[in-house]
Amino acid sequence: MNRKMLLLLCSLMCFQMLWAQNRNNLHTISRREGLSNGAVNAIVKDAEGYMWFGTWNGLNRYDGSTMVTYIPGSSNNAIHNHVVREIYPSRNGQLWMLTNKGIALYDNENDCFYPFFNDEYGQINYENDISLCHSDQYGTKVAVYGRGIFRFDSIARHFVAIPFDASSQKASEKVKRLHAIANQFYCLTDSNLLFRLAENSLNPLIQLPID
Repeated sequence: MNRKMLLLLCSLMCFQMLWAQNRNNLHTISRREGLSNGAVNAIVKDAEGYMWFGTWNGLNRYDGSTMVTYIPGSSNNAIHNHVVREIYPSRNGQLWMLTNKGIALYDNENDCFYPFFNDEYGQINYENDISLCHSDQYGTKVAVYGRGIFRFDSIARHFVAIPFDASSQKASEKVKRLHAIANQFYCLTDSNLLFRLAENSLNPLIQLPID
């Protein structure tokens, strides 16, 4: 047997062994396991080890064997909207969620939900005009198009508007997306201007897209 053929056989054997090992570690989760909807928008693992799935029809918590589904109306403190678009876990076990009707906070100690920005006035498009981001070090922030950027006050348990200077306030009202990267908050406006949020000001960075 020549050397090339030997190398090929060894490679195929190694591939087969690795494939068999990985196949044993794969676990499919579908509606058969209790998933409330097959269209999944977000998947995260929380501080307690649970897997969470945000779908177009409910929020699901999975512990490896049992699926628990949260939908509106299932209890007095149920989640207020059935569409969960984004999920942000925190180190204390709580979850922040962007829904099709504002923001939801899941309290893991009491197994209940609290809504925010779910009854906005004016011409608010809930699918496009509200953005959420979270950082364990710097907290939770929400941008509401036309109103500005808000931070969560963990003591008062509600959101308060960030008091910007005049130029930054005008820019904050145009923000469509918030992102937290390496404990820095970035904002993208409706005209694709990228800003960095620093305390009470928005510092312009770049105009997107870059030619």
